[in-house]
Amino acid sequence: MTTVNKKIARSFDSWHFAMMNDDTRNKSLEYCFRTMSLADKTVLEIGTGAGLTAIQMAKAGARHIYTCKFNLQLFEVAKTVIAQSPYANKITIFNKHSSEIFLKEQPRFDVIFSETLDYGVIGEGFYTVANDIRRLADENTIKRTKCDPIKRITLTDGQGLQLRITQRDIRSWSFQYRFRGAMKKMSLGTWPSVNCAKARKLANEARYTLAQGIDPQEAKRKAEVSRQRLSEIWDLYDALHIEKNVKEKTAKDYRRSASKDILPALGKLYIDEIEKAAIVKLIDNIQARAPVLANRTLGLIKHFLNWCVGRGYIAHSPAQSIPKPLRETPRQRILSLAEMRKLYEASQYLSKGNRLFLRLLVLSGQ
Repeated sequence: MTTVNKKIARSFDSWHFAMMNDDTRNKSLEYCFRTMSLADKTVLEIGTGAGLTAIQMAKAGARHIYTCKFNLQLFEVAKTVIAQSPYANKITIFNKHSSEIFLKEQPRFDVIFSETLDYGVIGEGFYTVANDIRRLADENTIKRTKCDPIKRITLTDGQGLQLRITQRDIRSWSFQYRFRGAMKKMSLGTWPSVNCAKARKLANEARYTLAQGIDPQEAKRKAEVSRQRLSEIWDLYDALHIEKNVKEKTAKDYRRSASKDILPALGKLYIDEIEKAAIVKLIDNIQARAPVLANRTLGLIKHFLNWCVGRGYIAHSPAQSIPKPLRETPRQRILSLAEMRKLYEASQYLSKGNRLFLRLLVLSGQ
């Protein structure tokens, strides 16, 4: 710590220095890391202090250590200490809170370490850190659990919440509960689309419904029945708008586009669950074979969804900001003299009125 700027050092609580110079603590941690068989393992450390524990774990043979420190001053100290150690290439440090790291992508951790017990028994944000460890550990456990080609695997979160992994590696959440003496199971979705936090939230909502004396599965079924799929609303759009307000030829094109492209891709989705990505994927597929048709289809989808907004089926259109896949340019071709001569001669087969009108246009350059 002799290289630490005195001004920065004064911003730390004095017990930091006493703790880092506690020889008994440091030797106990070093012994712990040696006996944990860290060789070739990936470690997540929550709260590295001055970086000493991360260095100790690297020294004990860990493959890589990911660590964090939210306090900016201590982060700079830890970063310097780690950089000056021979294990700098094995340690990655973040200036973030543990709740902010690895929200989307995270490595596969073998060990999660945090020193959260202090002189007050439980301190340094223990409960927050404990929840973050649970979040990171649970997601990591699911990632590391391999499917069994022979039998189904069940991971239990407690109070009826389970994740089942099939022989084909399909990972599905379910909530098991008892209602009026009978055991029931309610599907909550598949992982990773539904992560641990979302699954627990859905399970808690089901428990709340159950506490009111209502079967959560029946409540979910009734809620889904009251919602409408795109195909159902499209039939209404056809009857109320296309049939009454659109010319016959255009209406025929709209219906062809719906039956060939729109309904097969989006028809089974609930109208309030249609996402921009699904529409973009559909338009991209059409563009690959017919770029101009992709523009027309996008225009039709936008009008339909705006119509749905106007009638209260959805709050806003997910297609609103999707750009046209093709920039169209109007034709600017001019007839040649030879073509105009042929047109003039062919007009003799028209009625007198049309013949004179067409010849006037040709001769006047219109």
